Amino acid sequence: MRRVVGMDIQRTFGEVVFWEAGRLRHGGRVHLTRAALEGFGKSLLATDEVVIEATGNCMAVSRVLSPFVKRIVIANPLQVKAIAHAHVKTDKVDAGTLASLFAAGYLPEIWTPDAATKRMRRLVGRRYQVVRHWTRIKKVHAIPHAHLIPKCPHADLFNGRGRSWLIRQPIPNDELLAIERMCANSIVLPRTWRLKPPGRPRRRPGRCTPSVPLRPDERWSLDFVSDQLTDGRRLRILTVVDDCTREMPGSGGRHVALRRTGWARAGSAYH
Repeated sequence: MRRVVGMDIQRTFGEVVFWEAGRLRHGGRVHLTRAALEGFGKSLLATDEVVIEATGNCMAVSRVLSPFVKRIVIANPLQVKAIAHAHVKTDKVDAGTLASLFAAGYLPEIWTPDAATKRMRRLVGRRYQVVRHWTRIKKVHAIPHAHLIPKCPHADLFNGRGRSWLIRQPIPNDELLAIERMCANSIVLPRTWRLKPPGRPRRRPGRCTPSVPLRPDERWSLDFVSDQLTDGRRLRILTVVDDCTREMPGSGGRHVALRRTGWARAGSAYH
C-alpha cells in the first residue's frame, strides 16, 4: 500500500503527517538534528515517499532521509500556497496538505541538484563573494590614485599606520566616507574597521570606576519595578540588592517602606 509522508519543516523541528489510503494520520514532531532524523528515517518504510517544502535546511533534511525511503520530493512553496487555500494554518495542516497534494498528483516540485552540482554552487558563490570584496579593496586604492597621491609608504594601507597616513592626505571628505563605508562592508577587513585609528580611551573628568564592595551592607543597588494586575490595579515596588552578597536586604524581618515623596529605610538592622 502506498504511503506518503508530509513534513512541515521549521527551524528546530518538523511536523509529520502520514497519508495512507486517502486518510491522514498525525505522526508527531521530529527534532531537526542528524541523530533524530536518522532515528526517524529508520522507522520509515523503504517504499515511503517523503514530501517537504523548499526552505533553508530542506537540502540537509533530504540528504539525511534519502537513504531510508524511496523518494524525497521538495515542493515549491509559492505554488503550493497558490493551489491550497487553508482557513486554519498550522504545522499539522501544512504537512497534511503537502502529503495530500502529492498523493493526488498536484504537487509542484522543484529541481533538486545532485551532490556535484551543489558543491559547484557553493564554490562559485564563495568565489563570487571573495572577488566582490577584493574589488572593493581595489576601489579604495584607486581613490588616492585619482587625486594624484603617491603610493602608501607603509606595508599595509589598512593597519594603524596606513590609516594615519591616509587620513592626512588631501582627499575630500566624501571620498573618505566612501573608503570607510566600503571597508566596513568587506569580509576581508573586520567589521569594527574605521578610517581613524583607535586611540587611547579618554576618561571624563570627575568620573571614576566604582570600587567592588568587599563586605555586606557596604553598597546597595535599587530600582523601581512596575506591573499591573488583571483587575487593572498597578503596582510599583522598590527592589534593593546588596552588591556584595547579591541578596535583598529586605529579607529576614527587615523591610523597605515606600512613601509618595520617595523611599525611606526602616529598621536598625540596615546600619
